[in-house]
Amino acid sequence: MSGYLQAMQRVGLFETQVVTYRPDRRDRHLWMAVSRVPELVRAIRRVQLRGDTPIVYAHAGAGLSMLRETSLLRLARRFGAKTMIQLHSLHVEQVLASPVQRPLLLRALRDVDVVCVLAPYWQELVQRHHPGKVAVVPNPLPPLIEAEARLPPMPRAARSGLRALTMTRLVDGKGVDLAIRAVAACPADVELVVAGDGELRASLEQLAGSLGVSHRVRFVGWVDDARKREVLRDADVFVLPSTYDSFGMGFVESACFGLPSIGLHWGAIPDTVLDGETGWLVPCGDHAVRDLTDALLAARDVDERQRRGQQARRQALARFGVDAVGERIEASLPV
Repeated sequence: MSGYLQAMQRVGLFETQVVTYRPDRRDRHLWMAVSRVPELVRAIRRVQLRGDTPIVYAHAGAGLSMLRETSLLRLARRFGAKTMIQLHSLHVEQVLASPVQRPLLLRALRDVDVVCVLAPYWQELVQRHHPGKVAVVPNPLPPLIEAEARLPPMPRAARSGLRALTMTRLVDGKGVDLAIRAVAACPADVELVVAGDGELRASLEQLAGSLGVSHRVRFVGWVDDARKREVLRDADVFVLPSTYDSFGMGFVESACFGLPSIGLHWGAIPDTVLDGETGWLVPCGDHAVRDLTDALLAARDVDERQRRGQQARRQALARFGVDAVGERIEASLPV
C-alpha cells in the first residue's frame, strides 16, 4: 500500500487512509472494518466541508475482503462519496466463472462508481460481465524498489555460466518445480537460487536431489529487504513459471534491478513481462519444461539478456513507477 499512497500523494489526491484490515488482528475480517466506520464518515465530511467531492478508494482481496470493502463503499455512497475499488485477487476469475458467485459479485460492484484492475487481461475479463467503468491501475513499485531502479545500473558479477533467481512463496501454482526441472536439463553452468519459503520447500529440495542438481539449486529461504537486494543484484535472470499470480510483482521488482524475466504465457503475465522485449514467455502445457530450458539457454547470451534487462528496467519505471500509477489513478476517477 505504500506505493499506492505515494502515487496518490504525487497527484494531490490523498486525504487520509482508513485501515479496515490487519492480518495480525483477530477481528480483521469484519469487526475491525465496522469500528472504522466513524473515521471513514469523518473523513468524508471533512472533504465535503472544503467544497470538494470525496472519493473513497478501497482495495480488496478475495472472498470476505470483497464483501467487506464493497459494503463500506455502499455506506460511503450514502454519505455522498464517489467510490472506487481495486481488485487484487486472482480468485476474481474463479468467481466470475461460477454461476453462483458471479451474480453476487456483480451485484456488489453495481454500487461502485469505478472498478480498478491490475492489467488489461483483468479489464477485458471483468468488462465481459460488468457494464460499469473498469480501469487499469497496476500495482506501483514499492518506494525502496523504485529508488533502486533510479540508481545507475550496477555491473553484474563476471561468471561463465548463468545464475537464475526465483523469488516467491513455495506453494502450489508458483511453478518452482518447473524451474528446477528446466535447470536440471541445462548444462552444468546454469544454476538456480530459490528465495522464499512455504509448505513445498521440503518437497522441492527433494526434487532437486532426485534430479541430481542439489549442488546447482540453492535454497536461501525467506529474504528481508536487504537480502532481497543482494540476491537480485547477484542474479542474471529472473524465472517464475507461475500460474498463481494476478499481476506478478516479482517480475516487476526484478526488472528494477535490470533483470529480464522468464515466465509462462498465462493470465496477466504477458501484460507484465513483454515477450521478446523484457524477457521470455513460453506456452503453458506439456512442453513447458522443455521451453523453459530453451529460454534459460537463450538467456546465457550476455548481450541479449542485458538488452532485455535494460528494457525491463525502463519499462518498470515508465509503467509501474509511482508517478505513472498516480496518473493512472487520476485518469480513472469517477466523473
